[in-house]
Amino acid sequence: MVGTIVPAQVGVARAGHLTVCGVICSRFCILQTIFNTVASFLGPLMCFWYLFSPTEGGSTSYNINSGPVMGAIVASPFASAVFSLAFAPLSMLEAVDNGWFGTIRPADPGLRRASRLLCYLGEGRVWRRAFTRHALLGGLIAPIWIPAGLSIAGNLVADEHGDIQPWPMIIFSVTYIATIPPVVSRLRT
Repeated sequence: MVGTIVPAQVGVARAGHLTVCGVICSRFCILQTIFNTVASFLGPLMCFWYLFSPTEGGSTSYNINSGPVMGAIVASPFASAVFSLAFAPLSMLEAVDNGWFGTIRPADPGLRRASRLLCYLGEGRVWRRAFTRHALLGGLIAPIWIPAGLSIAGNLVADEHGDIQPWPMIIFSVTYIATIPPVVSRLRT
């Protein structure tokens, strides 16, 4: 007998447990992703404005191969993954109390499939430490984000001599960092 799926039942495996998709699409995870994205834009904006804004006698442009440009691009996947850990517990107790967040049964087939690709979802003792999971997550996205960031910076933001002016550098760096949390938040769940 085929029953209809009520929107409240989507992603529910058994009483009190969710499927992997159910956790990823939960209200808590969606709100956490939005919060992390906004925080990843506003926080670095102040930092990069302070670091890269031109001063009298200071550098007015940055070469694509310079330390500040390379540092922002190379460190961001790791830093974003680890710093998102700081915001993860934000409102978690309220989310559990309101039913916005649930647990996944260890025997869930979706979890077993996901843990083959994302080893930090496994049951190993080393993965119980959040810092280790998040650092590995940064390492998983770095091979995609670093070349993409270098390509965008070099081809779209830099001028023909490979120099980037301060405000384009600030806006690029902040936007680049703000694109990481939607992926990291989904993968860490």
